[in-house]
Amino acid sequence: MRRDRHANRRTYNSKDVLTANTVSVTLAAGNYTATGATLLSNYVLPTAATGAGTITVAPLTAAVIGTPTKVYDGTTAATLAPANYALTGFVTGEGATVTQTAGTYNSKDVLTANTVSVTLAAGNYTATGATLLSNYVLPTAAIGAGTITVAPLTAAVIGTPTKVYDGTTVATLAPANYALTGFVTGEGATVTQTTGTYNSKDVLTANTVSATLAAGNYTATGAPC
Repeated sequence: MRRDRHANRRTYNSKDVLTANTVSVTLAAGNYTATGATLLSNYVLPTAATGAGTITVAPLTAAVIGTPTKVYDGTTAATLAPANYALTGFVTGEGATVTQTAGTYNSKDVLTANTVSVTLAAGNYTATGATLLSNYVLPTAAIGAGTITVAPLTAAVIGTPTKVYDGTTVATLAPANYALTGFVTGEGATVTQTTGTYNSKDVLTANTVSATLAAGNYTATGAPC
């Protein structure tokens, strides 16, 4: 009786998942250990063996990196580039890029938006070098940090505020005297600051009104701002 103890070399017929289906082994006399009263010298010991074998796909992980950032636009849509993805799990010298450009913030609002998630399909991966993507389990999702920055607004005094000369530069304003631009569709605010300043106290030279505004001078309208 004989027993194969250690193979000198075990080799798949291919390195790739789809084509690897057999394993061959080179054997030497030192790879056999007799059992019981067996004398291996009574036998011609095989120098090779072959049989079925498989290679299973290697798992990959995907993450969103680089903190994708956009200016507030009232939506959760995130725009990504290949540089916003990190793929780990490839063997040395292999890799891929991700071409999915559409992601989703966890919130549309500046204060609560802190992550971006992405749904991935096989078609979103492009192999680099000689990489065969069939050797890997391609991630179907990725997530990472993301931010939304505040959108700039502009304010103007409109309606040409007018008063009778009273020897001061004090101007009295109403919400209708303000125009705010920069809001996304469906959002807005009114301004409650009623005090402004003329550039002059005199009739002939007074031609502009300025107002100083603080956060407390704004009242949101429509959807939450």
